Amino acid sequence: MMALRTLIAAILALTATSPASASVADVFGLGSAAVGAGDAAAAEAVDFAACHYDPAGLAAARGPSVHLGYAVADARVTVAGRALEVAHAGGLFFGLSVPIELHWSWLESAALGLALYGPPDVVVALRAGAPWEPGLPYYDNRVARWLVLPALALRFPGGVSVGAAVDIFAGIRGPVEIVEGPTGAEEGRTELEMFGAAAPIVGVRWDVRRWLSFAVVYRAEFSSPAATVARVDAGGATVRLEASMAGLYRPHTIVAGAAVRGERWRAALDLSWEHWSAFRTPLADVAVDWQGVGLDPGAVELPFRDSFGVRLGGELRLAAGPAELAVRAGYGFESRILPEDAPGAALLDGDKHVLSTGLGLRLPLAERVLTLDAHLAAHLLAGASAVSPGAERGDPEVRLTASGAVLSAGLTLGVEW
Repeated sequence: MMALRTLIAAILALTATSPASASVADVFGLGSAAVGAGDAAAAEAVDFAACHYDPAGLAAARGPSVHLGYAVADARVTVAGRALEVAHAGGLFFGLSVPIELHWSWLESAALGLALYGPPDVVVALRAGAPWEPGLPYYDNRVARWLVLPALALRFPGGVSVGAAVDIFAGIRGPVEIVEGPTGAEEGRTELEMFGAAAPIVGVRWDVRRWLSFAVVYRAEFSSPAATVARVDAGGATVRLEASMAGLYRPHTIVAGAAVRGERWRAALDLSWEHWSAFRTPLADVAVDWQGVGLDPGAVELPFRDSFGVRLGGELRLAAGPAELAVRAGYGFESRILPEDAPGAALLDGDKHVLSTGLGLRLPLAERVLTLDAHLAAHLLAGASAVSPGAERGDPEVRLTASGAVLSAGLTLGVEW
Protein backbone atom coordinates (compact mmCIF):
# COMPACT_ATOMS: atom_id res chain seq x y z
CA MET A 1 0.00 0.00 0.00
CA MET A 2 2.90 2.35 0.72
CA ALA A 3 4.22 1.67 -2.77
CA LEU A 4 0.87 2.52 -4.30
CA ARG A 5 0.67 5.81 -2.41
CA THR A 6 4.20 6.62 -3.50
CA LEU A 7 3.35 5.80 -7.10
CA ILE A 8 0.23 7.93 -7.10
CA ALA A 9 2.28 10.84 -5.73
CA ALA A 10 4.82 10.31 -8.49
CA ILE A 11 2.10 10.25 -11.15
CA LEU A 12 0.64 13.52 -9.89
CA ALA A 13 4.11 15.05 -9.78
CA LEU A 14 4.80 14.04 -13.36
CA THR A 15 1.46 15.20 -14.72
CA ALA A 16 2.18 18.49 -12.97
CA THR A 17 5.12 19.00 -15.33
CA SER A 18 3.06 18.89 -18.50
CA PRO A 19 3.00 22.19 -20.38
CA ALA A 20 0.37 24.76 -19.47
CA SER A 21 -0.90 26.15 -22.71
CA ALA A 22 -2.36 29.45 -21.59
CA SER A 23 -0.28 32.26 -20.10
CA VAL A 24 -0.50 35.35 -17.92
CA ALA A 25 -1.24 37.41 -21.06
CA ASP A 26 -4.28 35.27 -21.93
CA VAL A 27 -5.78 35.64 -18.45
CA PHE A 28 -4.65 39.01 -17.06
CA GLY A 29 -3.28 40.91 -20.07
CA LEU A 30 0.23 42.13 -20.79
CA GLY A 31 1.70 45.49 -19.74
CA SER A 32 0.22 48.01 -17.34
CA ALA A 33 -0.69 50.54 -20.05
CA ALA A 34 -2.95 48.06 -21.85
CA VAL A 35 -4.46 46.39 -18.78
CA GLY A 36 -5.20 49.68 -17.02
CA ALA A 37 -7.18 50.82 -20.08
CA GLY A 38 -9.51 47.82 -20.01
CA ASP A 39 -7.28 45.31 -21.82
CA ALA A 40 -8.75 46.66 -25.09
CA ALA A 41 -5.54 46.92 -27.09
CA ALA A 42 -5.86 44.98 -30.36
CA ALA A 43 -5.99 48.21 -32.41
CA GLU A 44 -3.93 50.30 -29.97
CA ALA A 45 -0.80 48.46 -28.69
CA VAL A 46 2.44 49.36 -30.51
CA ASP A 47 5.05 48.43 -27.90
CA PHE A 48 6.07 44.94 -26.69
CA ALA A 49 2.46 44.26 -25.60
CA ALA A 50 1.52 44.10 -29.29
CA CYS A 51 3.29 40.71 -29.44
CA HIS A 52 0.18 39.38 -27.66
CA TYR A 53 -2.64 41.79 -28.56
CA ASP A 54 -1.81 42.20 -32.26
CA PRO A 55 1.73 41.71 -33.60
CA ALA A 56 0.91 43.98 -36.56
CA GLY A 57 0.89 46.94 -34.16
CA LEU A 58 4.66 46.72 -33.75
CA ALA A 59 5.10 48.29 -37.20
CA ALA A 60 3.01 51.32 -36.17
CA ALA A 61 5.42 52.39 -33.40
CA ARG A 62 7.24 55.70 -33.81
CA GLY A 63 10.51 54.39 -32.41
CA PRO A 64 12.21 51.60 -30.44
CA SER A 65 11.30 50.91 -26.83
CA VAL A 66 12.37 48.66 -23.96
CA HIS A 67 10.16 47.74 -21.00
CA LEU A 68 10.66 45.93 -17.71
CA GLY A 69 7.94 45.24 -15.18
CA TYR A 70 6.32 43.05 -12.58
CA ALA A 71 2.81 41.60 -12.45
CA VAL A 72 0.98 39.73 -9.69
CA ALA A 73 -2.47 38.19 -9.18
CA ASP A 74 -4.32 37.06 -6.07
CA ALA A 75 -7.59 35.13 -5.80
CA ARG A 76 -10.05 36.32 -3.17
CA VAL A 77 -12.54 33.56 -3.96
CA THR A 78 -14.11 31.14 -1.49
CA VAL A 79 -15.94 27.86 -2.15
CA ALA A 80 -17.72 26.19 0.76
CA GLY A 81 -15.65 28.27 3.15
CA ARG A 82 -12.39 27.29 1.48
CA ALA A 83 -10.16 29.93 -0.10
CA LEU A 84 -8.91 29.17 -3.61
CA GLU A 85 -5.53 30.26 -4.94
CA VAL A 86 -3.98 31.29 -8.23
CA ALA A 87 -0.66 29.46 -8.14
CA HIS A 88 2.60 31.07 -9.35
CA ALA A 89 0.72 34.30 -10.03
CA GLY A 90 3.61 36.76 -9.84
CA GLY A 91 6.50 37.32 -12.18
CA LEU A 92 8.80 39.64 -14.08
CA PHE A 93 8.33 40.57 -17.72
CA PHE A 94 10.59 42.12 -20.32
CA GLY A 95 9.62 43.68 -23.62
CA LEU A 96 11.41 44.98 -26.68
CA SER A 97 10.07 46.71 -29.81
CA VAL A 98 12.30 47.78 -32.72
CA PRO A 99 10.64 49.37 -35.79
CA ILE A 100 12.84 49.81 -38.86
CA GLU A 101 11.92 52.42 -41.51
CA LEU A 102 12.44 51.18 -45.08
CA HIS A 103 10.55 53.66 -47.34
CA TRP A 104 10.37 51.18 -50.18
CA SER A 105 7.64 51.67 -52.74
CA TRP A 106 5.81 48.57 -51.51
CA LEU A 107 6.96 48.38 -47.88
CA GLU A 108 7.17 51.34 -45.53
CA SER A 109 8.68 49.66 -42.45
CA ALA A 110 9.29 46.42 -40.58
CA ALA A 111 9.47 45.74 -36.86
CA LEU A 112 10.77 43.14 -34.46
CA GLY A 113 9.27 42.51 -31.05
CA LEU A 114 9.82 40.30 -28.05
CA ALA A 115 7.77 39.73 -24.91
CA LEU A 116 9.03 37.59 -22.03
CA TYR A 117 7.31 36.71 -18.75
CA GLY A 118 8.43 34.33 -16.06
CA PRO A 119 7.28 33.39 -12.56
CA PRO A 120 10.37 33.24 -10.33
CA ASP A 121 9.82 29.72 -8.95
CA VAL A 122 8.83 27.55 -11.95
CA VAL A 123 9.40 27.14 -15.66
CA VAL A 124 6.06 25.41 -16.19
CA ALA A 125 3.59 23.82 -13.75
CA LEU A 126 0.20 22.17 -14.02
CA ARG A 127 -1.84 20.70 -11.20
CA ALA A 128 -4.34 17.86 -11.74
CA GLY A 129 -6.87 17.82 -8.91
CA ALA A 130 -9.43 15.19 -7.99
CA PRO A 131 -13.01 15.69 -9.33
CA TRP A 132 -14.28 16.66 -5.85
CA GLU A 133 -11.59 19.29 -5.26
CA PRO A 134 -12.91 22.84 -5.90
CA GLY A 135 -11.20 24.74 -8.68
CA LEU A 136 -11.54 27.60 -11.16
CA PRO A 137 -10.60 26.20 -14.60
CA TYR A 138 -10.41 29.67 -16.19
CA TYR A 139 -7.65 30.71 -13.76
CA ASP A 140 -6.09 27.58 -12.26
CA ASN A 141 -2.41 27.34 -13.24
CA ARG A 142 -2.95 29.28 -16.47
CA VAL A 143 -0.22 31.74 -15.48
CA ALA A 144 2.19 29.09 -14.23
CA ARG A 145 4.62 29.04 -17.11
CA TRP A 146 7.22 31.13 -18.84
CA LEU A 147 5.94 33.15 -21.77
CA VAL A 148 8.22 33.67 -24.78
CA LEU A 149 6.70 35.69 -27.65
CA PRO A 150 9.01 36.73 -30.53
CA ALA A 151 7.21 38.68 -33.26
CA LEU A 152 7.67 40.24 -36.70
CA ALA A 153 5.52 42.92 -38.39
CA LEU A 154 5.44 44.57 -41.82
CA ARG A 155 3.78 47.90 -42.71
CA PHE A 156 2.57 48.56 -46.25
CA PRO A 157 1.40 51.76 -47.95
CA GLY A 158 -2.13 52.78 -47.05
CA GLY A 159 -1.68 52.21 -43.31
CA VAL A 160 -2.04 48.42 -43.47
CA SER A 161 0.22 46.28 -41.24
CA VAL A 162 0.46 42.53 -40.81
CA GLY A 163 2.28 40.69 -38.05
CA ALA A 164 2.88 37.29 -36.51
CA ALA A 165 4.19 36.07 -33.18
CA VAL A 166 5.08 32.58 -32.00
CA ASP A 167 4.01 31.50 -28.53
CA ILE A 168 6.74 29.10 -27.44
CA PHE A 169 6.11 26.40 -24.83
CA ALA A 170 8.23 23.94 -22.88
CA GLY A 171 7.46 20.90 -20.76
CA ILE A 172 8.84 17.73 -19.21
CA ARG A 173 7.61 14.18 -19.62
CA GLY A 174 8.81 10.66 -19.00
CA PRO A 175 8.07 7.30 -17.35
CA VAL A 176 8.60 6.47 -13.70
CA GLU A 177 9.48 3.17 -12.08
CA ILE A 178 9.53 2.33 -8.36
CA VAL A 179 11.17 -0.90 -7.23
CA GLU A 180 12.05 -2.51 -3.92
CA GLY A 181 15.78 -2.09 -3.30
CA PRO A 182 18.21 -4.50 -1.60
CA THR A 183 17.36 -3.09 1.83
CA GLY A 184 13.61 -3.25 1.26
CA ALA A 185 13.35 0.49 0.75
CA GLU A 186 11.58 1.80 -2.33
CA GLU A 187 13.78 3.27 -5.04
CA GLY A 188 12.50 5.48 -7.83
CA ARG A 189 13.79 5.75 -11.38
CA THR A 190 12.67 8.24 -14.00
CA GLU A 191 13.59 9.09 -17.57
CA LEU A 192 12.60 12.70 -18.13
CA GLU A 193 12.92 14.71 -21.31
CA MET A 194 12.38 18.35 -22.14
CA PHE A 195 10.32 19.11 -25.22
CA GLY A 196 8.96 22.18 -26.91
CA ALA A 197 5.94 23.26 -28.94
CA ALA A 198 4.63 26.49 -30.38
CA ALA A 199 1.39 28.19 -31.41
CA PRO A 200 1.04 31.23 -33.71
CA ILE A 201 -0.61 34.59 -33.14
CA VAL A 202 -1.34 36.55 -36.33
CA GLY A 203 -2.94 39.93 -36.83
CA VAL A 204 -3.83 42.66 -39.31
CA ARG A 205 -4.07 46.35 -38.46
CA TRP A 206 -5.44 49.17 -40.60
CA ASP A 207 -4.70 52.76 -39.58
CA VAL A 208 -7.44 54.45 -41.59
CA ARG A 209 -6.47 57.85 -40.22
CA ARG A 210 -4.14 59.02 -37.48
CA TRP A 211 -7.18 59.06 -35.22
CA LEU A 212 -8.82 55.75 -36.28
CA SER A 213 -7.53 52.15 -36.38
CA PHE A 214 -9.04 48.70 -36.83
CA ALA A 215 -7.52 45.27 -36.09
CA VAL A 216 -8.32 41.56 -36.41
CA VAL A 217 -6.28 38.99 -34.47
CA TYR A 218 -6.21 35.19 -34.37
CA ARG A 219 -4.56 33.19 -31.56
CA ALA A 220 -4.21 29.50 -32.30
CA GLU A 221 -5.48 26.74 -30.08
CA PHE A 222 -2.89 24.86 -28.11
CA SER A 223 -3.19 21.80 -25.91
CA SER A 224 -0.32 19.56 -24.82
CA PRO A 225 -1.45 16.10 -23.71
CA ALA A 226 0.77 14.47 -21.09
CA ALA A 227 0.94 10.69 -20.73
CA THR A 228 2.89 8.82 -18.07
CA VAL A 229 3.27 5.08 -17.55
CA ALA A 230 4.47 4.03 -14.11
CA ARG A 231 5.22 0.69 -12.50
CA VAL A 232 5.75 -0.37 -8.91
CA ASP A 233 7.44 -3.66 -7.96
CA ALA A 234 7.37 -4.04 -4.18
CA GLY A 235 6.32 -6.66 -1.65
CA GLY A 236 6.00 -9.28 -4.36
CA ALA A 237 3.27 -7.29 -6.11
CA THR A 238 3.34 -5.36 -9.37
CA VAL A 239 1.20 -2.31 -9.97
CA ARG A 240 0.98 -0.48 -13.29
CA LEU A 241 -0.60 2.95 -13.63
CA GLU A 242 -1.29 4.92 -16.78
CA ALA A 243 -2.06 8.61 -16.34
CA SER A 244 -3.02 10.96 -19.15
CA MET A 245 -4.00 14.59 -19.07
CA ALA A 246 -4.62 17.40 -21.51
CA GLY A 247 -2.39 20.35 -20.80
CA LEU A 248 -4.44 23.40 -19.80
CA TYR A 249 -6.33 24.53 -22.84
CA ARG A 250 -5.79 27.76 -24.76
CA PRO A 251 -8.69 27.84 -27.24
CA HIS A 252 -8.89 29.20 -30.75
CA THR A 253 -9.42 32.93 -30.19
CA ILE A 254 -10.54 35.65 -32.59
CA VAL A 255 -10.45 39.33 -31.61
CA ALA A 256 -11.78 42.32 -33.54
CA GLY A 257 -10.73 45.74 -32.27
CA ALA A 258 -11.14 49.44 -32.99
CA ALA A 259 -9.48 52.54 -31.51
CA VAL A 260 -10.12 56.28 -31.81
CA ARG A 261 -7.74 59.00 -30.66
CA GLY A 262 -7.84 62.69 -29.93
CA GLU A 263 -5.11 65.14 -29.01
CA ARG A 264 -5.33 64.30 -25.30
CA TRP A 265 -7.42 61.13 -25.18
CA ARG A 266 -7.99 57.73 -26.72
CA ALA A 267 -10.66 55.02 -26.49
CA ALA A 268 -10.66 51.41 -27.68
CA LEU A 269 -13.10 48.51 -28.04
CA ASP A 270 -12.30 44.79 -28.44
CA LEU A 271 -14.77 41.98 -29.18
CA SER A 272 -13.59 38.38 -28.73
CA TRP A 273 -14.67 34.76 -29.20
CA GLU A 274 -12.93 31.76 -27.59
CA HIS A 275 -13.63 28.17 -28.69
CA TRP A 276 -13.86 26.56 -25.24
CA SER A 277 -16.49 24.02 -26.34
CA ALA A 278 -13.74 21.89 -27.92
CA PHE A 279 -12.22 21.35 -24.47
CA ARG A 280 -13.32 18.43 -22.32
CA THR A 281 -11.60 18.36 -18.96
CA PRO A 282 -8.47 19.49 -17.09
CA LEU A 283 -8.67 16.42 -14.84
CA ALA A 284 -6.31 13.46 -15.08
CA ASP A 285 -7.49 10.07 -16.37
CA VAL A 286 -5.75 7.35 -14.32
CA ALA A 287 -6.04 3.60 -15.07
CA VAL A 288 -4.68 0.99 -12.62
CA ASP A 289 -3.60 -2.60 -13.25
CA TRP A 290 -3.01 -4.52 -9.98
CA GLN A 291 -1.74 -8.07 -10.56
CA GLY A 292 -3.83 -8.43 -13.69
CA VAL A 293 -6.96 -6.79 -12.26
CA GLY A 294 -7.73 -3.59 -14.12
CA LEU A 295 -9.56 -0.45 -13.00
CA ASP A 296 -10.26 2.36 -15.45
CA PRO A 297 -12.91 4.84 -14.28
CA GLY A 298 -12.49 6.92 -17.45
CA ALA A 299 -12.01 10.64 -17.78
CA VAL A 300 -14.59 13.10 -16.51
CA GLU A 301 -15.97 15.14 -19.42
CA LEU A 302 -17.41 18.55 -18.59
CA PRO A 303 -19.82 20.69 -20.68
CA PHE A 304 -17.45 23.50 -21.60
CA ARG A 305 -18.87 26.10 -23.97
CA ASP A 306 -17.58 28.95 -26.11
CA SER A 307 -17.11 32.31 -24.44
CA PHE A 308 -17.66 35.82 -25.76
CA GLY A 309 -15.94 38.94 -24.49
CA VAL A 310 -16.28 42.70 -24.67
CA ARG A 311 -13.56 45.08 -23.52
CA LEU A 312 -13.85 48.86 -23.50
CA GLY A 313 -11.33 51.33 -22.15
CA GLY A 314 -9.40 54.49 -22.65
CA GLU A 315 -7.13 57.13 -21.23
CA LEU A 316 -7.02 60.88 -20.68
CA ARG A 317 -3.64 62.62 -20.83
CA LEU A 318 -2.91 65.68 -18.72
CA ALA A 319 0.06 68.05 -18.92
CA ALA A 320 2.19 68.17 -15.77
CA GLY A 321 5.03 70.55 -16.55
CA PRO A 322 7.46 68.87 -18.94
CA ALA A 323 5.86 65.50 -18.13
CA GLU A 324 2.53 64.02 -19.15
CA LEU A 325 0.17 62.12 -16.84
CA ALA A 326 -2.25 59.52 -18.21
CA VAL A 327 -5.35 58.44 -16.29
CA ARG A 328 -6.79 55.12 -17.51
CA ALA A 329 -9.91 53.05 -16.86
CA GLY A 330 -11.77 50.20 -18.49
CA TYR A 331 -14.46 47.56 -18.25
CA GLY A 332 -14.50 44.01 -19.60
CA PHE A 333 -17.03 41.20 -19.76
CA GLU A 334 -16.21 37.54 -20.39
CA SER A 335 -19.02 35.00 -20.55
CA ARG A 336 -18.78 31.80 -18.55
CA ILE A 337 -17.09 28.67 -19.94
CA LEU A 338 -19.12 26.26 -17.75
CA PRO A 339 -22.89 26.46 -17.12
CA GLU A 340 -24.38 26.95 -13.68
CA ASP A 341 -24.49 23.74 -11.65
CA ALA A 342 -22.14 22.00 -14.09
CA PRO A 343 -22.16 18.29 -13.15
CA GLY A 344 -19.29 15.85 -12.80
CA ALA A 345 -16.62 17.80 -10.94
CA ALA A 346 -16.14 20.65 -8.47
CA LEU A 347 -14.97 23.03 -11.19
CA LEU A 348 -16.74 26.38 -11.25
CA ASP A 349 -16.91 29.32 -13.60
CA GLY A 350 -19.20 32.30 -13.97
CA ASP A 351 -19.57 35.43 -16.02
CA LYS A 352 -16.61 37.69 -15.34
CA HIS A 353 -16.93 41.45 -14.99
CA VAL A 354 -13.50 43.08 -15.09
CA LEU A 355 -12.94 46.58 -13.72
CA SER A 356 -9.53 48.15 -14.29
CA THR A 357 -7.76 51.41 -13.68
CA GLY A 358 -4.25 52.73 -14.08
CA LEU A 359 -1.89 55.67 -14.17
CA GLY A 360 0.94 56.48 -16.55
CA LEU A 361 3.77 59.02 -16.53
CA ARG A 362 5.81 60.11 -19.56
CA LEU A 363 8.92 62.15 -18.81
CA PRO A 364 11.18 63.46 -21.64
CA LEU A 365 14.89 62.95 -20.98
CA ALA A 366 17.10 64.44 -23.74
CA GLU A 367 16.29 62.36 -26.85
CA ARG A 368 14.52 59.66 -24.88
CA VAL A 369 11.24 59.34 -23.00
CA LEU A 370 10.99 57.56 -19.66
CA THR A 371 7.61 55.91 -19.00
CA LEU A 372 6.18 54.52 -15.78
CA ASP A 373 2.80 52.75 -15.79
CA ALA A 374 0.80 51.05 -13.04
CA HIS A 375 -2.50 49.18 -13.10
CA LEU A 376 -5.01 47.44 -10.85
CA ALA A 377 -7.81 45.15 -12.10
CA ALA A 378 -10.55 43.11 -10.40
CA HIS A 379 -12.22 40.08 -12.02
CA LEU A 380 -15.64 39.76 -10.36
CA LEU A 381 -17.25 36.29 -10.63
CA ALA A 382 -21.02 36.02 -11.02
CA GLY A 383 -23.12 32.87 -10.60
CA ALA A 384 -20.28 30.35 -10.35
CA SER A 385 -21.60 26.96 -9.21
CA ALA A 386 -21.07 23.23 -9.80
CA VAL A 387 -22.44 19.87 -8.67
CA SER A 388 -19.55 17.86 -7.25
CA PRO A 389 -19.42 14.07 -6.77
CA GLY A 390 -18.64 12.75 -3.31
CA ALA A 391 -15.08 11.90 -2.35
CA GLU A 392 -16.07 8.28 -1.55
CA ARG A 393 -18.31 5.87 -3.43
CA GLY A 394 -21.87 6.30 -2.24
CA ASP A 395 -21.35 9.83 -0.93
CA PRO A 396 -24.08 12.25 -2.09
CA GLU A 397 -23.42 14.93 -4.66
CA VAL A 398 -22.76 18.40 -3.29
CA ARG A 399 -23.73 21.73 -4.86
CA LEU A 400 -20.90 24.25 -4.54
CA THR A 401 -20.97 28.00 -5.15
CA ALA A 402 -18.06 30.42 -5.49
CA SER A 403 -17.99 34.07 -4.58
CA GLY A 404 -15.34 36.74 -4.66
CA ALA A 405 -12.88 38.28 -7.09
CA VAL A 406 -9.49 37.67 -8.65
CA LEU A 407 -7.24 40.74 -8.39
CA SER A 408 -4.27 41.62 -10.56
CA ALA A 409 -1.79 44.48 -10.42
CA GLY A 410 1.42 45.48 -12.10
CA LEU A 411 4.09 48.09 -12.68
CA THR A 412 5.96 48.75 -15.93
CA LEU A 413 9.06 50.89 -16.53
CA GLY A 414 9.99 51.78 -20.10
CA VAL A 415 12.35 53.81 -22.23
CA GLU A 416 11.40 55.06 -25.71
CA TRP A 417 13.69 56.76 -28.21
